[in-house]
Amino acid sequence: MKKIISLFLIYSSYAMGVESFSHPTCEFYLVDNQLNKKETTLLKSKLSQRGYKFVKEVSMKETINYMADSLYVETSRILSGKVYKECLVEINIKKAEGPRPSSKDKSLYKNSSLRKFPRQTFHGNERCFMALSDLTFGINFCKAGNKR
Repeated sequence: MKKIISLFLIYSSYAMGVESFSHPTCEFYLVDNQLNKKETTLLKSKLSQRGYKFVKEVSMKETINYMADSLYVETSRILSGKVYKECLVEINIKKAEGPRPSSKDKSLYKNSSLRKFPRQTFHGNERCFMALSDLTFGINFCKAGNKR
């Protein structure tokens, strides 16, 4: 019975299709990135699998020569705990309205993930990697070339 239910769930997920949206370039900037180097590499890799292209890392104060509707990603990472640490990762993908990032920009995707397990090491980096994988799973695919 479990096999039938699992096959039904797999089939229904394929039948629904993959959600995507169109963007002229699918390029994104990382703004005020709080991830470490390995986590940043993982995030870039996961987003490239979804059709996004990394441009560069910038700060919130920096003026960028945005094209209309440029995408940027804000991240935060909090590692807390005394012995076995837990990791909270937040991601926010926004569409820029002006020459620099603003709190008024439209958010296309915002989510967070808290990972407390597996408790393999004391420093908790593997939990941050798993939280990033959780977050990027829900991001829509980007198709370059067409305007929305």
